[in-house]
Amino acid sequence: MHRTRDLFVKQRTQLVNMIRSLLAEFGIEIRQGIGQALMVAKRAAADDMPDIPPLAAKVIAGLAGQVLDLQARLREIEREMLVWHRSNDVARRLATIPGVGVVCATALAASVTDPHQFRSGRQFAAWLGLTPLQHSSGGKERLGRISKMGDKYLRRLLIVGMTSLVRRAKWDLVRGYHQGQRSCATASKGRTQDCTRPLRQTVKSTLAKRAPSTQDFHKGGRVH
Repeated sequence: MHRTRDLFVKQRTQLVNMIRSLLAEFGIEIRQGIGQALMVAKRAAADDMPDIPPLAAKVIAGLAGQVLDLQARLREIEREMLVWHRSNDVARRLATIPGVGVVCATALAASVTDPHQFRSGRQFAAWLGLTPLQHSSGGKERLGRISKMGDKYLRRLLIVGMTSLVRRAKWDLVRGYHQGQRSCATASKGRTQDCTRPLRQTVKSTLAKRAPSTQDFHKGGRVH
């Protein structure tokens, strides 16, 4: 289900980009965001584009129809995913972690069938490919980029979830609600493995059927 959804999202993005480029030739610009693109696709599918030639409008209408069809399929998959999420205890507990939503929670619950094989959050992170590569010698420790050796899909979901928290923390800094968030700003410039540490540790403990707690998330790092 998750792989199918991921494929549909990629296909939808390709079609939307194609429509953007075709409309740009006639001076029509689509604003950023999938919502704006879907509004234009509905207009194109309904033949409500009087500013472009009929032949181009016909081609764009065909592409718009595919976009809307993919959107309907995505909504159906997400509804089924939500039903499964509500019926699965592990997925519901995972969704209580900051930065983890329905998609990430169901993917983790379905992929990690035996969480007790990981003795720590670092082992879980190594399995996902989120730990830094070692370039150490002569007693001097040198850490490189994350290894990216694990499940690419799960790793991407966790990084996207963590990035949303980093973005939210930055806005909180601007508004003056929180102090001492410089670690998040540094992590967003390339140290993703450090910023995902609290999230991956909390995910591991939740998968191991320990009661989820926001305190566990805060203890894992300096992200608030």
